[in-house]
Amino acid sequence: MNYKKNRTFYTVQIAQGDTVSLSDFSYININYLLDHIALNNDKHISGFSLMSSLNACSPVPPGMNGSKTERLKSLYVVKLNDFDSSHFANDTINDLFENLTYYRKKQDLNEYLAQDTALIEVQELSLGLKVGPILNNEFKYKVLLELSTGEKYQANSISFRIIN
Repeated sequence: MNYKKNRTFYTVQIAQGDTVSLSDFSYININYLLDHIALNNDKHISGFSLMSSLNACSPVPPGMNGSKTERLKSLYVVKLNDFDSSHFANDTINDLFENLTYYRKKQDLNEYLAQDTALIEVQELSLGLKVGPILNNEFKYKVLLELSTGEKYQANSISFRIIN
């Protein structure tokens, strides 16, 4: 999913065919689909209580602490049309992105991928685009992802335009 800045909300999803200025383009969000196999939402609620209310922090439910076995082995963002004189259709454009996932701290995507050897802890990656397209402002890409378990995934984006 792709997001842009909005005056009403912080970010809104970009729709097919939208035109977005580079300054309003917020980020690309890559979500892992997952199943929480240790999550039990079945709660027994009794009508009887000796306290009128109780304020406390609930611990994180089992299964919400990340993967027990999977690591990100590789991630490639591939442009499906020409971007600039160094990035043509079907080229990897990882060097044009920075990872924003961890507390919005910006880090070059290739640097992040090189040092990320931990188990997957969060179910999403947010990637910010450093520069806008020059040769073709239509922005359409695909993401290729491989996990340490050998699982491979691919997803194509919608097409939208980025203007500088």
